[in-house]
Amino acid sequence: MPDVAIQEYDEGALYAELLAGVRGQVLEIGAGTGVSFVRAGRVEQLPVPTGSFDVVVISRVLCSVKDVSGALAELRRVLRPGGELRFYEHIRSGRPGLARTQRALDLIWPLVTGGCHLARRTEAALAAHGLRITDARHFDLLVAGRVTPASPCVIGRAVRHG
Repeated sequence: MPDVAIQEYDEGALYAELLAGVRGQVLEIGAGTGVSFVRAGRVEQLPVPTGSFDVVVISRVLCSVKDVSGALAELRRVLRPGGELRFYEHIRSGRPGLARTQRALDLIWPLVTGGCHLARRTEAALAAHGLRITDARHFDLLVAGRVTPASPCVIGRAVRHG
């Protein structure tokens, strides 16, 4: 199990970490209100040319897509060879008790949270789609000072193989 730190929710600090040093052609994909975005779309079918981005940034996306494999294949497609995927996602806990709770709650959680799943194994999925993780930091994001089933998170970088 990776080391897990506790972190109070500070969206600005998390995004500063996620975006530190990003340059070149950048595609940002995220869930939420869309305030930061100028084009609506689905991650499973991006309306952009193959290999057109140096960096793709995803934030709290993979928990809620219906087709994780299709989404990751599409992200890999739009990255140039050697391009970087920056990710910030909540994930399945490495602690067995919390992971069991997440899996049990995943029977109803997506129905009340817009499709969000608690127990996805994001890092394994990235690796299975030709994305080599070069940096990852695991932490429990506290909500109102407490660990919740959605608290286990990872923030990191992965590089597209050839």
